[in-house]
Amino acid sequence: MGDTSTGTLIRALRDLHKNDSIYTYGVTDNSSGDISLYKPGRKNGLLIDAKQAKRELPPPFKTEASLPGHAIHHKFVITNFNRSTARVWCGSSNLALGGEKENGDNLICIKDQDVATAFAIEAMRLTDHYNYRSVREPDIGPPNQEPKKLDDTGAWVNKFFDPDDIRFVEREVLA
Repeated sequence: MGDTSTGTLIRALRDLHKNDSIYTYGVTDNSSGDISLYKPGRKNGLLIDAKQAKRELPPPFKTEASLPGHAIHHKFVITNFNRSTARVWCGSSNLALGGEKENGDNLICIKDQDVATAFAIEAMRLTDHYNYRSVREPDIGPPNQEPKKLDDTGAWVNKFFDPDDIRFVEREVLA
C-alpha cells in the first residue's frame, strides 16, 4: 500500500494511526509524510518506508540488484490478533479506491485468531527487517574493526519498560 492512496479504508487506517491509544505497525513503498514514522517517546506509529532501505548489505551478503517496482508487495491489515475478535484483510487490493473501481481488486476478511496471529508475526518480521535496513550504519568498517558487543550495563532494557515507548507496548501486547 502506498500511503498516497485514496478511499474510505485507507482514510480509516490513517485516522486509526493518529490515535495514540491504538498500536499501529507497518511497511509502505512510499512515505509521503501523511502517515508519520515512529518517533521516540511515542507508543505507536511504526511505519517503515521499504524503498528507503539501504541497498548495500553488510558482509557476507552482496549488494542487491536495483530493480524497478515495489520493494515489498505484501498487502494485509490485521486487527486484534490476540483476541477472539481477530481479523485479517488481505487480497489483491492495494486498499486504494482506483484499484477497487478499475482493476477488480479483491479484499478478503479472515475471521480466525490463529490466522491473524500468523499474519501478525509476519508483519513484525517484515517491519523489523526493513527497519534494520533503513537505520543500519552506512559504514560497516574494515574487517579488522573491533567487533561490536551488546551493552552490558543493562541500560538498553529501560525502553522496554517505558510506557511511552513503542517497545513497551509491543512487549505488553506480545507477552
